[in-house]
Amino acid sequence: MYYYNAKQHNVPSDRAYAAKIIRGLLNNERPENINWAHLNGHGDLVEGLVDIFDEYGSEGARESWENESPDHPELLPYMKPLMHISELKNLPQPSWLVDNVIPTGELMMVFGPPSSGKSFWVLSLALHVAMQAPIVYLAAEGARGYFKRTSAWCKHHNQDVEELQAYFDDEPVQLMDERSVDVFVERIASLAPKLVVIDTLSQCFVGGDENGAADTSQLIAGCQTIQRATGAAVLLVHHSIKSSDNTYRGNSTIEGAIYAMFSVAKKKDSDVIKVTGQKMKDDESGMVQKFKLQQIKLDDDQTSCVVIPMGNPTKASQADGDDTDIDAETEPTLNADQTTALKLVAQAGDKGIRRCDVMRGAEMNDNGTTAVLEHLLNLGFISQVKTRKPYFITEVGQTFLEQGNNPTK
Repeated sequence: MYYYNAKQHNVPSDRAYAAKIIRGLLNNERPENINWAHLNGHGDLVEGLVDIFDEYGSEGARESWENESPDHPELLPYMKPLMHISELKNLPQPSWLVDNVIPTGELMMVFGPPSSGKSFWVLSLALHVAMQAPIVYLAAEGARGYFKRTSAWCKHHNQDVEELQAYFDDEPVQLMDERSVDVFVERIASLAPKLVVIDTLSQCFVGGDENGAADTSQLIAGCQTIQRATGAAVLLVHHSIKSSDNTYRGNSTIEGAIYAMFSVAKKKDSDVIKVTGQKMKDDESGMVQKFKLQQIKLDDDQTSCVVIPMGNPTKASQADGDDTDIDAETEPTLNADQTTALKLVAQAGDKGIRRCDVMRGAEMNDNGTTAVLEHLLNLGFISQVKTRKPYFITEVGQTFLEQGNNPTK
């Protein structure tokens, strides 16, 4: 392998020098003097590109380089130039599958103790994504129980299960095993998923040392292979340590590699869970959101649960490190516009109501209507099968209205 020692040379390596000339040609910049001797084995390539540039310009050189580049993989790492500080503003901003929770194409983790409700929350996130794009949910601890969970979610959100782009698997992928990862990728690639959920991490890390940097680095490499091959966000569901709900089990390598991380906690015999943002790369973490595990009766007299937001997300305080506040009442409140919109949806009954009719009936502008309907959707008070389809009242929304609401200003 060739190593460049800057102390011994006052010029770039032959690869870096060739790449610099090629980058210039592609950007319509022809060097006046070329040190052909320093190009070593890349002289013929560069000479040919210069000749094409002189005759056909940068477009000709670009087309020629696109044809030649597969034969010169050794130059590709040198082709990306460094960014000037003034160019940082041009970098794309993060995009989201679920606003401020699931970043597009990134690696994230949700962790908590057993029976904390973390899988219910993650499933709800995944199915919301599946309304718009394909998702793969790897239920590595068994998929049988997900029939009731997904049925409850669909009933609560008035969704047709056939229209959800959700695919489940119960065969664990061993993330330290390259062959296992490759097979998993081959099985899901045709779906072009936007989200891959791995629930739980421990079932896909058999034989690995959670506290060892070497094994967890292999684990991360397996996740990154799935990301690169599919373009999907990868969400790991993991366990917390026994002594703290706010600390995940394993080596710090995991935290260093992920974009977003949330902890989930629930007191024993409680139906309230607390989700806390532990990390959000390039942004503020510390979001706290409480959810109620709402029991839903299914058609066959069986039951399951869905997660219902309790109020809006808040910023974590020092007191939030103590789980004694999990059951504290934070019932949602609606302002006058939100209450009017909710009543309009309820009055529409089984026919539902379209966005334009809500805007007209509540006498709101376009932006205000969007904000109000998104808020009611987030609270689980209304549902919508697909974008641009009618809105329907949910059982939770109907109960809220029946119990009475004092609008806030």
